Amino acid sequence: MQTIAEEFVLWTLDHTAKLPKCQRHTFGQRLDNSALDVAERIAEARFVPRAQRPPVLLKLNITLERCRILWRLVLAKGWMSEEQSRLIHRLINEIGSQTGAWLKASRD
Repeated sequence: MQTIAEEFVLWTLDHTAKLPKCQRHTFGQRLDNSALDVAERIAEARFVPRAQRPPVLLKLNITLERCRILWRLVLAKGWMSEEQSRLIHRLINEIGSQTGAWLKASRD
């Protein structure tokens, strides 16, 4: 069973490979790296002591925002459909909601 983060990474890798060849380096590489950063930061947050989680989770939120911006640009350029955009943003928002709850719990 895939986690939401794994689904996000796999979806990103599949769809950045379909970007126009001239943009795969610029957008594709940045999106791929950001998606992998999301998965790595989630893994890191699971294993650091509770008191050390907030900085990791804040970095995760920043990475998610970077992903949102890049995917909005991909949509604006017409390199993905509205339906694909809704799906990827749903995944990002779900990870963000989980991160926010985790951050709140870490501070309590």
